[in-house]
Parts: sequence; C-alpha cells; structure tokens
Amino acid sequence: MAIQFYPTERIIQLDSFNVSGRQIWTAMVDWSVLDDNLKYGVGMTQLGGSAPIALYLFLQRGWRIRPQEADGVTTISGYVYTQEGDTPMAETLGRWHRQTNMETPVQAVLVESAGLTQAQEAKLDKITGIESNTNLIPALI
Repeated sequence: MAIQFYPTERIIQLDSFNVSGRQIWTAMVDWSVLDDNLKYGVGMTQLGGSAPIALYLFLQRGWRIRPQEADGVTTISGYVYTQEGDTPMAETLGRWHRQTNMETPVQAVLVESAGLTQAQEAKLDKITGIESNTNLIPALI
C-alpha cells in the first residue's frame, strides 16, 4: 500500500479501504525524512505505542486523512484524532458513495489488588462499579 502525502493541502491520501493507524504513522515518518519534507513541519504526533499502552495518533496543524477516491467503505483501525478535536477525515474530491469506519479497540489491563483490606476492596468496587474477583480489578485504558 502506498499512502500519498500532499503537504500544501495537508492531506494524507489513502489508496486502500483498510488501513491501521500504525501504517499511517509509519508512512508519515518515512515520508517526513525523505528529501526536505521536514520543512512542512510536524504533521502528526503519537502517544504510547508500546505494551500495554496503545498507539494514539494526533494529526497536527490541519492535516487530515482522505479516503480512497472510489465507492466503498474505508476502515481505519486504531486511535486517530486531531489537534483541533474535530474529524480526522477529509472529503473525497469526486462524488463517491463512501463510508468511513473508525475502529478503536478496547484494551483491558488487569491490576492486582492483593494486600487490600475488605473495606478497601469495597471502596474500590464502589469507585469502579466492578466487583473485584479473586483480588484482580479490571481497569480500562
């Protein structure tokens, strides 16, 4: 898959209907270090990306993702956001019948609570809304 970058329009052009946030991140890093593309500034920042923290991507300075120029359903898996807090997607140039799905998986991590008193466990159960089970308390990230 070849993701294209149009820095003057601040567009990341997809050429596939299925792509992950990690693929977009890798393509932008690779593109940024080619020639003098860093002159356009940082187009995306990331947070996490190592277990147990998922990769969160933040498009910067107006960069947006344009789906493939074709009829179909585009699915982007992962956490992709914008600095401005709006949609990370740009409209296609043509009049295509398209839909975009953002798949953001839920990641669960177990936190051991051994050594807590019964009163402390009851307090944690009340805060989390989840009854502890064999001294393990699930916490969503």
